[in-house]
Amino acid sequence: MQLTGYKHTKNQVSFGSYRFFPIVVKDMNNRHVKAWFSQLNFSDPVDAAAMKKVKELWVKHYINKNEISFINYPYYDLKEYIYKEFETRKSVFAIELDSDKNLFDKLLCLASAHKEKDTFKLDYIMASPNSFFGTGEKKEYKGVGTALMCGLVKIAKLGGAKSFELYPVVDDFYTRLGMEKINDYMTFNRIEMIAFLERQKSKFNAFSKK
Repeated sequence: MQLTGYKHTKNQVSFGSYRFFPIVVKDMNNRHVKAWFSQLNFSDPVDAAAMKKVKELWVKHYINKNEISFINYPYYDLKEYIYKEFETRKSVFAIELDSDKNLFDKLLCLASAHKEKDTFKLDYIMASPNSFFGTGEKKEYKGVGTALMCGLVKIAKLGGAKSFELYPVVDDFYTRLGMEKINDYMTFNRIEMIAFLERQKSKFNAFSKK
C-alpha cells in the first residue's frame, strides 16, 4: 500500500520490521510499556520467519482453544487469515514491544489493510495468544487493540484517506472507539479519524513525543 505524502523511516539497527513510530500499551498493573507501530516486509527474512511462526503457533492455539482472534469477518476460515495477506505481499502492520527479543516474541497484534481509492480498509486483525493470556515470564498487556487502531488510523490519515472502514464483528470494541456502523461497515470519516487520534493522545498518552 502506497501512503501518499508519508514516508516512514527504519528506526532500528538490526534487520526486521519497519518501525513507524513509538506507541504505548499497558501491563496488568497499568504501567506504561513502550511498543512500536510497525510494518512487516515479506522480503525480509526476519519478518518472514516471524510470520511463519505466527502461522504455525497462533493459529494452532486458536484451533486448540476453539477460539477466534479478532477477525473482521463473520465467517472465520483458517485458510484465509492474515498470513495469506502477508504471503501475497499485502501490507501487514503490527504492535511490537520495544525489546531486544526476537521479532516473533515481541509481536502483540497484527493487522492487514489496504487503501481503495480514498478509503483505508482494514481486512484482518489477529492478536497474539500471549498478548492477553500470558503466563510465567510472559506478561499480560492491555490496550493492544486500541494501540493498533491508533497506528492504523494515523497512517490512514497521513496517507490522505477520507474514510476508514472495516467489516463489523460481533463485538462492541469498535463502537467504544467511536466508530459508526454505516450500511455493512464500521466507519470513521476524516473528521472522526482526527478526533479519535486526539482522544487517544490525551486520554492515555498513546503517542510518545520522544
